[in-house]
Parts: sequence; C-alpha cells; structure tokens
Amino acid sequence: MNIPSSRDPRYTSSINPFKTSSINPNSTSSINPLRTSSVNPMRTSSINPTRTSSINPIQTSSVNPFRTSSVNPNQTSSINPLSTSSINPHRVSNIPGHFIFSLNAEGTNYTVKASEKVRLLFDSNNSWYGFLVATRGGNLNQFNLNLEWVAYWVSSRNDNYNIFDFEQGWVAYTT
Repeated sequence: MNIPSSRDPRYTSSINPFKTSSINPNSTSSINPLRTSSVNPMRTSSINPTRTSSINPIQTSSVNPFRTSSVNPNQTSSINPLSTSSINPHRVSNIPGHFIFSLNAEGTNYTVKASEKVRLLFDSNNSWYGFLVATRGGNLNQFNLNLEWVAYWVSSRNDNYNIFDFEQGWVAYTT
C-alpha cells in the first residue's frame, strides 16, 4: 500500500499513539473502554448491536451489505477498490478512508466509506473482509462477513480510531 508519510505513524509522531499520549488509550482514560463506560459497548447499550437493533446488521437491512446493494462492493463498483482507483491505496496514496495499523505500526488494512453509517474493510490485497457500522458518539462496531460482531472502534482524535477486540483488548489504530 502507498501510505503517505503524513498518515504513517512511523514518520508522523502526532498520529502515533505511542508518541502522543492524548490518542493512547493506556494514557487517556476517556478513550479507554476499560476505564470509561460510555465508550464500552458492554456497559452502554446504545452502542451495543446486540441491544440496539438500528446498529445490528442482522436486524437492520440498511447497514447489512448483503441486503443493501449500495453498501456491497461486489454490487457497487464505486466502493470497490478493484474497480475505482481513487479508493485503492495501491494506485493512489491519499485515499479518503482510514489506514489501519497494528500496534507495531505496520500498515495492514484500510477502509472505504460506503454510506453515512457503513464503512467497508479491505486487507492489503484489496480483499473485502468486513464492515463497520457507526454508533452514537462517532464510534464504530466491526463485523466480519458472517455478520459476527468482532471488534469496536473508539474515536481518538481527528477522525481516527483505536480498535479493540473482545479477547486481546487494544489491537490496532487508524490514521
């Protein structure tokens, strides 16, 4: 992937949570779901898709890529990076979506905005592997292609996120 240096945490310290404490959930409690219940979907039902049907793709077709063609990259070419070069990080460096980095600062995946409530997840080979559904407060819930809720994204700063899964806790972040 062609990640511009301004969006690469190895070169820009202001977007690296290990160099900027205000975006590090271990240093800033307001963005840490273990310390702040309002960003923890296990404690706040309005951001938990098992308790709020409007953010559950099994119950709400408008956020389900398999029931709404406009948010399915296999049916809508404008949100498919294999068909649209402006959202493909192998062709352009400044994509409109997010780059996803492991905690080791390795750029692994990226997002494509499909609608106001849905973003799609692609790996570095441009393979679609999941999607995000927006919740209140600017946070996101991550689902795999089997519609299983696998992680949640907590907004950190400047439209970026820290990514938490249910087993390991904080696993990645975006730029």
